[in-house]
Amino acid sequence: MTANFGADYIFSEEIIDKKLICCVRIPNPILGTIDYVTARDYSLVLSIRPDEVPKFILQIGTCSPETACEAVARLLPDISGIDVNMGCPKSFSTSGGMGSALMKTPDKAYEIMKALVDKFGDKISVSCKIRVLRTYEDTFNYIMMM
Repeated sequence: MTANFGADYIFSEEIIDKKLICCVRIPNPILGTIDYVTARDYSLVLSIRPDEVPKFILQIGTCSPETACEAVARLLPDISGIDVNMGCPKSFSTSGGMGSALMKTPDKAYEIMKALVDKFGDKISVSCKIRVLRTYEDTFNYIMMM
């Protein structure tokens, strides 16, 4: 529906790479969507309309180049881009080394982005979201408080 209103890009909510790895792809003829559901109990994780695929950017939470690449590979036919969330300050993300915790480990953040660009950069867009505050000092202090 969003594509019908002129959106240039459509971003998903943040979905953890490990959850996506456990999903199976099921075309839903009733709704006309492509659904990703957990293999264990078929709970819906992501639903994409085929007309949105050319504009659809999947936002993932990850702390690993390997699991990030595995998750993206599963969804590659149904996305036009990947966005790694490196800005979420919630403990759900940071306690697992994801989100803004990656700002404390720039080598790991680099490895994740490099792996995604090397593997998928010629097929889809690859980006990341970071949190930058008003000044360098504010950003630095924010990172150090995590």
